[in-house]
Amino acid sequence: NGCICVLGRAHTNVHMRNNELMVWQVFLTLKKGFGVRTLDRIPSGELIIEYAGEIVSHDELERREEGYYDGRGPTVNGSYIFQPSGTRWALDATEVGNVARFINHACGSSINVKVETFHPPSWDAAMPTLLLLRARDDIEPGVELAYDYRQ
Repeated sequence: NGCICVLGRAHTNVHMRNNELMVWQVFLTLKKGFGVRTLDRIPSGELIIEYAGEIVSHDELERREEGYYDGRGPTVNGSYIFQPSGTRWALDATEVGNVARFINHACGSSINVKVETFHPPSWDAAMPTLLLLRARDDIEPGVELAYDYRQ
């Protein structure tokens, strides 16, 4: 089909599994705003989704964060920023992103998603890595997806 995936044979498509759609549901939680739950069973280790957003420098991130909040509170309806520890870049999914931005934080046994970084061999070394979210354990239908934001 002429399409080359930078992840090679590790998956077929982030939204596809065995030629079937992987179905999520964004829903309003009681205490955490929006959340994401799966409507399908996801086996342990399976790629769920890539965290997508605008790649921004540390300086740009600080500028944006100041704009997202003022003295009275948030100026936007939530900000969705993922900055891997030890990096000088971040992914800002506040304006441009995918459903991964709605996956909430959890601690301890509630964590069912793990964060994995992947740097495609064909990419320039200066390019940021991809942030992939994988099932840490088997996840049953209807379960909210969650990971430790400090990971």
